[in-house]
Amino acid sequence: MSNVAALAAERLVDSRDRALLPLPLHHVYPLTVGLLTPLACGAAVVFPAGATGPDLAVASSASGATILVAVPRLYSALVANLRAVLSARPRASATVVKIGLAFAGWLRRHCGMRIGRAIFGRLRRKLGPRLSLLVSGGAALDRDVEDTLLDLGWEVLSGYGLTETSPILTFNRRGTSRPGSAGRPLAGIEIRIARPDAEGIGEIEARGRGVFAGYLGDPGATREAFTPDGWLRTRDLGRLDADGYLHVVARVTETIVLAGGKKLVPEIVEAAYLGRPLIREVAVLARGGALVGLVVPDLERARADGAGRLTTLIRDTLAAQSRDLPSHARLSGFAVTRQPLPRTPLGKIQRHLLPALYDQALEARRPQEVTVPTAEDAALVAGPAGGALWRWLTARYGDRKLDLDTSPQLDLGIDSLAWVDITLALERDLGITLREAEIARIATLRDLLREAAAAGQREAEAPAATPEQERWLAPSGIGDAILGAVLESGLRVLMRIAFRLQVVDANLLPPSPFLLCANHASYLDPFAIAAALPHRRLRDTYWGGWTGLLFANRWQRLFSRVARVIPVDPDRAMITSLALASVVLARGKNLVWFPEGERSLDGRLLPFRQGIAYVLERNPVAIVPACVSGAFEAWPPGTRFPRRRPITVRFGAALDAARLLAVANGQPRHECIVESVRDAIAQLAPQNRR
Repeated sequence: MSNVAALAAERLVDSRDRALLPLPLHHVYPLTVGLLTPLACGAAVVFPAGATGPDLAVASSASGATILVAVPRLYSALVANLRAVLSARPRASATVVKIGLAFAGWLRRHCGMRIGRAIFGRLRRKLGPRLSLLVSGGAALDRDVEDTLLDLGWEVLSGYGLTETSPILTFNRRGTSRPGSAGRPLAGIEIRIARPDAEGIGEIEARGRGVFAGYLGDPGATREAFTPDGWLRTRDLGRLDADGYLHVVARVTETIVLAGGKKLVPEIVEAAYLGRPLIREVAVLARGGALVGLVVPDLERARADGAGRLTTLIRDTLAAQSRDLPSHARLSGFAVTRQPLPRTPLGKIQRHLLPALYDQALEARRPQEVTVPTAEDAALVAGPAGGALWRWLTARYGDRKLDLDTSPQLDLGIDSLAWVDITLALERDLGITLREAEIARIATLRDLLREAAAAGQREAEAPAATPEQERWLAPSGIGDAILGAVLESGLRVLMRIAFRLQVVDANLLPPSPFLLCANHASYLDPFAIAAALPHRRLRDTYWGGWTGLLFANRWQRLFSRVARVIPVDPDRAMITSLALASVVLARGKNLVWFPEGERSLDGRLLPFRQGIAYVLERNPVAIVPACVSGAFEAWPPGTRFPRRRPITVRFGAALDAARLLAVANGQPRHECIVESVRDAIAQLAPQNRR
């Protein structure tokens, strides 16, 4: 009642209001703030049918709700949905809205003017025509989410408290709220910061009418909860600014202490990664003294963008985002899981459960839930194509417990190149031909069965490059040739002056055509190899290049055409990309390929992808192993600019692909080829990079 009386005295709500409450009443925040306070002020309380966006919109519109009492996760979902709607609009319309939001935010922050209510009325009415106040509690509200809601014209009020404090300790008042803070103490409540550090951050302690007397039947826990002079230890870290506003930083028990003694707040690190493409949820934790992450991917986005390299793309996203974080706050590893992160009903991550889930995800084991198949699923498995394919899958992955929600990528380790093997096996064993556009849509085994059923019994189609891909092999014009010669000359001078390039055993290069395979730890690797190749060899050499990096805009495409780079799309066109590589060799040209498929984050050799084996099976040319050393030190992943470090390119004796295909020593032929090439490159590498 002390909380209700103090909130009512602030006149946050009156008898004309209707409060929309999508939260469970067995938690004290929605009970006190969402139910008891509105009723005490004569307002109505509206319970929606559910907590989804459509449920809230229907209830808000039908009831004329003026206030929404919710938790940060709901507001984050609201803003994410808004951004998704904007991205689906025509570019001109979306740009206008973005400019309007930026302008409204600038006026709000610098002039105190709130024009969002006027210019975004139509957008806001989708959630509720009369909704004006958004109340947030239960956890910290992300500042970016709060600013977006404010810029749209809503009033946003948040606070802070505990179950033990009824629950409100501090909150933002109408007209004097401070975004990013938890507000000032409630009437009858005192707040102090114990043992503040140099930044004023310490444990938040409280006392007052709303603070409980102790834990029932547990005097020991009660003594630990209070200081000797009677203040409640909240176990939260925070600071008070000059105007008395509380800024909550983290839970004392959730602060991560790394092996070097560095401390960090997990929510701050997680906020840097949330909202990135393909990442639905992320949580950070310490394992073995290092900071690691547990990532829940956005499988719907993966279906749209191509699910073949999901883990690799997530890794690249995490690495790119970490550049703006302090070194101790960067992830040293991560695991991917399809299971939602464990949360309390109010949306807080249950961090004590994360270590076991991380270990489980790292071992590619997920909890098996017994589910009753739907009629659609049963028909899918019972169908001619689906039934045969399901039996084939259970035989192939007999050591795994499969269900229709099993992810080929996350649970079975099938990446884009493994799909090449699987599609060939499906054609051979079942007569099922899957095209690349269909493979790109597969995020679960249910998707695989649906695509197989739709494909039917097609005739086997030999993988072939598309005309669009083959146009990159067309002879260059005189302009491209001149530009290429200028770039080549400049590159050779630059690599020898800036990086003191050394070339070892270039005399071992065999006659054309050959496939040159090299390690990959830096963007400088292809430039170093190009500068190391003799001019006459470079003139007849093509390069495999990732479409996402070298074909994204007109200038990148111009460079790729001049430098004879062929497009390799591991997400949506891996099979035809490999077929294009075979065409290059069949025409008597050399090809440079990086079999690791990605840059190494520590400079050491990664496992090789089997793509080169498929290329060599169709064109068994000589294989040239090459090792680039020093490029990782000059320009490692995660840094913006290269440094001056010496680089060496060392060529090895050519390997006979035909011999490797013939003599597999009991191994599968593809594995024998890639391991032989990897061993040859490892022998050329410095000891610490093998």
